[in-house]
Amino acid sequence: AVVVDRCGDSTVIPVLAGGAKEQKGTESLVIRDLTIADSAIVSTNTIGSAAFIECTSGLTSITMENCHLISSTITGDTVEGTRMGALIGWTAAGKTAKGTALETTYTITGCTVRDSVLESFGSVGGLIGHAGYHKLTNHIITDCEVSGTTLRSIESPGYKGVGTIVGTVNLGRVTIENCVSYDNTEYSVEEAPDIYDNEGLEFGRLALSSYGQAHVVN
Repeated sequence: AVVVDRCGDSTVIPVLAGGAKEQKGTESLVIRDLTIADSAIVSTNTIGSAAFIECTSGLTSITMENCHLISSTITGDTVEGTRMGALIGWTAAGKTAKGTALETTYTITGCTVRDSVLESFGSVGGLIGHAGYHKLTNHIITDCEVSGTTLRSIESPGYKGVGTIVGTVNLGRVTIENCVSYDNTEYSVEEAPDIYDNEGLEFGRLALSSYGQAHVVN
């Protein structure tokens, strides 16, 4: 496994700019005990934007523990469809050498986003922007908090891909357990924050097709 621990002042932001990809003999990634604070992050990744992992490819196990984004801003690329989350912008399934999709698990535990601003063209989520670009993705989010944060999509008026935990839940499975979100503002362009009506507090948009699943356990 590739393990990223607390890196002090030498931390590069985003931690994995351009995305996390498999390396020879490695299919897992762990990021733990890392705080990013008082930062202005501008992403040029046209798939996903984030402070930690912009997007993933090839890995089958991604774990984030005790990671925090505090008093920071993330500005995504203006290309249509760019997704943003404070921790992970866009998730997909791992693959074999021949390109066959593999069961892939994302585990996020004890992470927080506080007093920050997230803005991108497409889906925006407090933790994950777009969850599950394949039916074999499984996301388990536990004991996390998003508070005092503004989440804004400039996709189009009325777009509902903005959520305090996950922007869009797509083909994979998402389980949120014992997470809290409060004092947040979520909206899309030209909509007043106080009249924005998404499909649920934790999820902005549910595009589940016949495969996706979304569960909240509190």
